[in-house]
Amino acid sequence: MSEANHVTRSIRISEDLDDVLRSEAEAGGVSVNNIITELVEAYSYNGRFFGNTDLLTVPPSLISSLLEGLSEEQVLSAGENAGRLNVRSNLLSRGMTLDYESLKWFITDILSKYNGWFHCNFHEMKNFYMFHLRHGLHRNWSLFIHAYLEAMVKDIMGIEVDAEVLDGTVTLRIPVKMT
Repeated sequence: MSEANHVTRSIRISEDLDDVLRSEAEAGGVSVNNIITELVEAYSYNGRFFGNTDLLTVPPSLISSLLEGLSEEQVLSAGENAGRLNVRSNLLSRGMTLDYESLKWFITDILSKYNGWFHCNFHEMKNFYMFHLRHGLHRNWSLFIHAYLEAMVKDIMGIEVDAEVLDGTVTLRIPVKMT
């Protein structure tokens, strides 16, 4: 999302909550304001859109176990279906346009930063955007991510991506359309 001017807000919280925030801030070497800003951003950009949906929070080990029981074809099919069906609606419900910037934001912020699917390194090259995605959930998770993102880009932008899939990483190269 774009950088904006900042405003000052004051909030009232219990001492117990303040103790937790101070302790976490000290442990993380950040300010309480920094933690509160991160929480408000996570809610504003992600959490508020799940209020009326069925959403499960599951540990990565459960996802890994479920995926390991599937064939490669089943994993790819599940990833493709999810990427094709869910992302367009997800972006539009947030008031986003269906363009490169929204795709980048969805991958780097929503899937990586807020949902923890992977750690993302993004690089803008001359003719393509490169996303190097790292995780600890083995090959089937890489296959799912690859199929999900490939279907997402094809559905939203109508283009094919170049991908390299390894056990713990997926590297995507999304061509930049020349105008």
